[in-house]
Amino acid sequence: MADPRTTPIDPEVTEEIDRFAAAIEEYLAGDLDEDVFRVTRLTQGIYGQRQGGTNQMVRVRIPYGAVTPEQLEAFAVIADDYSRGWGHLTTRQNIQFHFVELRRIPEVMRIIGAVGLTSRESCGDTIRNVMACHLAGACPYEKIDVTPWAEAVFRHFVRNPLGQRLPRKFKVNFSGCATDCGQAMFNDVGIVAASRTRDDGTVEQGFRVFIAGGLGATPHPALSLEDFTTREDLLPTIEATLRVFDQTGNRDNKLRARLKWVVDQLGIEEVRRRVLKIRQDRKSTRLNSSHLGIS
Repeated sequence: MADPRTTPIDPEVTEEIDRFAAAIEEYLAGDLDEDVFRVTRLTQGIYGQRQGGTNQMVRVRIPYGAVTPEQLEAFAVIADDYSRGWGHLTTRQNIQFHFVELRRIPEVMRIIGAVGLTSRESCGDTIRNVMACHLAGACPYEKIDVTPWAEAVFRHFVRNPLGQRLPRKFKVNFSGCATDCGQAMFNDVGIVAASRTRDDGTVEQGFRVFIAGGLGATPHPALSLEDFTTREDLLPTIEATLRVFDQTGNRDNKLRARLKWVVDQLGIEEVRRRVLKIRQDRKSTRLNSSHLGIS
């Protein structure tokens, strides 16, 4: 395997990493306010550690839990050379590395960028890592292999201006069948592959979309948005839900800022009406699966 530290990466990603490296130097020199740097740091998926000092935790997004041998090799390099010899796998299909020195963070970002991954928006008030059932593509009961759909959602929303300053974090999860291994009921948007029989007797594959799920101190089961969502409508539906959340979420109280509280305040019927209205408007701009290469 080529050394990920010397592998060329996307110029746009390189520019982003260079900007973050410059912000680190400015911060360490005392020329960048702590609160300003904190926002910059969290946008890049970098957490300050409670132990103090300049050690950081790096959270790497692994969209829908799929990882390649090259990516695992890159994780080994990071663990051995920049962290403590191991990483922490999270319940949302990320991997975290602790005790990474702040000045070395750009090097770690380049390593994960070289294998097609990012830490971008893996924390803060953004769209978190897009998850999927661990049996996607292999489950004998699945209606659709949700892997390309989860990939499309990840690619559409990472670095998307719409998701940079949300009222609170926003979680998306996919399941390939009604068994729901992806646990749609616990997510802001939970997508379960489904099918319906057309009037002519043919079967159409699509999805059921659930919204406003969550756990925590006040658990809230996700509620069905509609009986059936077509494949063409899936991306517009997720974006419409995100836009409703961005417009109506509580920005004054973080404890009541998730989408479940919007439903608690407005009621599911009103939230559903707004989502479907925005979806119809967005469809006129041709936001659908075709422009991301899925069908």
